Amino acid sequence: MRPTPYLQTLFVSALLFAGSVQAHQPPGAHQSLPAGLLENKAIELPRQGGEITLRLDKGKPETGVNVVRVKKAGNVVIKVQSNSTEELHLHGYDLRLPVSGSAVSEFRFQALKTGRFEMESHTTHKPVLILEVHP
Repeated sequence: MRPTPYLQTLFVSALLFAGSVQAHQPPGAHQSLPAGLLENKAIELPRQGGEITLRLDKGKPETGVNVVRVKKAGNVVIKVQSNSTEELHLHGYDLRLPVSGSAVSEFRFQALKTGRFEMESHTTHKPVLILEVHP
């Protein structure tokens, strides 16, 4: 049995509408990763915030691009270890961090902006972590 022209039109209209709707994101927030990069896993920080360690191998995260979730106003510490010299940038918060292959560097900040924010290596120009700040 073939679908009626009415059902076909309804289906196409629904697809077009779904493709045109986007969630509101604050400036600097990113919706998805570039093609070819997959989110690895989500790391939930406690309500008050927390600390994670990000290990980079030649500018790429050893465990893949993880999503770190925190509540708004949580205190976040992201420690970074790398075997190469990097500069990391947390978009939306406009935080920059030089990373040396010989030392642990860290971002320390309070998550006051809600949304989805990409931490990018300015050496490879690829994301190394996604920060999600929830109300």
